[in-house]
Amino acid sequence: MRCWLKEKSRCEDTLVGHKHIDPAEAEHLMLAAGVRPLEPYTNSKFPWPCECLTCGRRVNPQYSNVKNGTAGCKYCAGRKVDENTAVEFMLVAGAKPLEPFQGAKEKWKCQCLKCGRNIEPIYSVIKQGHAPCPYCSLRLLTIDPVATMIQAGANPLEAYKSVHTRWKSECLTCHRTVFPTLQKVRRGQKPCGFCAHRRMDVDEAKATMEEAGLEPLVEYPGAGKPWLCKCLVCGNKPAPTYNAVSAGGGCAYCSGRAVNPEEALRVMLVHGVEPIGKYPGATLPWTSKCKTCDRIIHPTYGNIRNTKNACVYCSGRKVDPDYADSVAKSKELRPLEPYPGSTIPWLIECLKCNWRGYTTWTRINMKRDGAGCPNCTTSGFKPALPSYYYVIENLEKSALKVGISNELSGRLRNHKSNGWIVRALLKFENGSDAYALEQLMLKWLRQDLQLPPAFQRGDGWTETVPLTSISETKILEQAKTLTSANYETVALGSLNARD
Repeated sequence: MRCWLKEKSRCEDTLVGHKHIDPAEAEHLMLAAGVRPLEPYTNSKFPWPCECLTCGRRVNPQYSNVKNGTAGCKYCAGRKVDENTAVEFMLVAGAKPLEPFQGAKEKWKCQCLKCGRNIEPIYSVIKQGHAPCPYCSLRLLTIDPVATMIQAGANPLEAYKSVHTRWKSECLTCHRTVFPTLQKVRRGQKPCGFCAHRRMDVDEAKATMEEAGLEPLVEYPGAGKPWLCKCLVCGNKPAPTYNAVSAGGGCAYCSGRAVNPEEALRVMLVHGVEPIGKYPGATLPWTSKCKTCDRIIHPTYGNIRNTKNACVYCSGRKVDPDYADSVAKSKELRPLEPYPGSTIPWLIECLKCNWRGYTTWTRINMKRDGAGCPNCTTSGFKPALPSYYYVIENLEKSALKVGISNELSGRLRNHKSNGWIVRALLKFENGSDAYALEQLMLKWLRQDLQLPPAFQRGDGWTETVPLTSISETKILEQAKTLTSANYETVALGSLNARD
C-alpha cells in the first residue's frame, strides 16, 4: 500500500502545472535546514526519514513544509518534546514525575520535591514560568491574608471576613481608601484601582481633558464612556472617552474623524451637488442633486471630500440608460432590449450590415470606426466572414489549444511564430458558427472533463489544456459531434500563407 502511495505521489509531482523537483536540489535544501536525508527523495508531501544535524534525533519532515519555512527538526524547533528532556526540566522545577510523559498539554502525575504532595502540573504551563506545586506557591497566602494584602500594597482597615468580601483598606502608595477582595489580589490584581489605572480621580480626569483642549460639559461618566465636552479650538462639542484622550486622542472634529453637518453641507455645495435631507454620516449615501446634469445621485461625504467630480454621471463612472441608447443610435446600432449595464452583454442590431447579436456599452463607446458591431469594426473577429475552428499544439509548453480565426486574418501565422503547430482545422462559411462551436468546446473541456489550463499567463492560456490530459484527435471528434453547422475539414498543407 505504501509503495502504491509513493508511486501515485511521484506521478502527481510530474503532472503538467507542477514544477518537477530535482532530488539533488531537495537533498541540498534539507541539509541547509539542518537535517540529513537517510533515504532517496520520493515526493514533496511524503515524510522523509532524516537525521537532525544538531540533536542527532531521527525525524520525518516533509520536503514541502521545509521549503515553506518549517524547521527540519521538530525537537530543536520546540514543536515536540523529548521525554528525557521533559523529565529533567520538571526535576529542576521541583517536581518528580510518577508516570511516563503524557504530552506537553496533558496533566502529568508528579510529586512535589518540596512538600511531598502528589500534584498534576502541565508541562507547557510550567515551561512558561509557573510553579508546578499549587500548594507551595499559595501557602503564605493561605496562612496569613493580612500579610498577603500588605505585601500587595494595601493596609487593611477592618477585620478579614472572606476571600470574596470587599475589604476596606488604605493604599500604601496613594493613601486612598480602597475595597479590594483577597481572591483578586491572590490572582495578581493590584488592590488599588487608582494606582492600577482601573479607576480615575475626577479632578485628575478633568485636568487631563483640559490639557487636551477639551472643556467637560457634564460630570465624569467613567473612563470608557463618552464624555460630552466643548473643544476650545474649533468650538464643536465632541464626546470622547477619557481612555482615548489619555492615550493621546483629542477632538474628533479637529482630527477629521467627525464632521460638523454645516461643514459637510458647505463641502457638498462647493463640489457641485445639492444635498436633499439631513447629513447621514461620512460613510453613508447622502441623496443629492447634481447642479450640472440635474440627476439625483447618492454620494457619500467621505468620497465627495476626496474627489474632483462628485457626480457619477458627469464623471463617466455611471451611464444613464437614455444616454447609452442615444450613443448607440448615433453609431447606427438599434438596441433590442433595455440598457443592462456597461459590461453586461446588450442585444443590438447593426443598421449597416444587419448583424444582430450581443455587445457591451464599453465596446460601443470605443473611439474607433464601427465600434459595437463585430462586422463593422476595424479589428477583432468577424462573425459574418468565413472562419476556422482550429486545434494547435505547443511541445515546449506541453499544451493543446482550441480557438477560432477569420480566414486570411493571419492569426494562425502568428501562432506558428510563437511555437504552435496546427493539428486540425474545420472551416465554416459563417464565423458565428465557429464561435458557437468554440464556446461549446470550452464548456466541455472545463466543466464536463474538468481539465485545467496548461499554464496561467499569456498566449491565450484560457483556451489551453495539458498535452498529456487529452489528444487532438479526441478534441476534433468531439467538435464534429457538437456542431450542427456545415463545415469543411481543411488539409493542413492547403493553408494560405496569409492565414
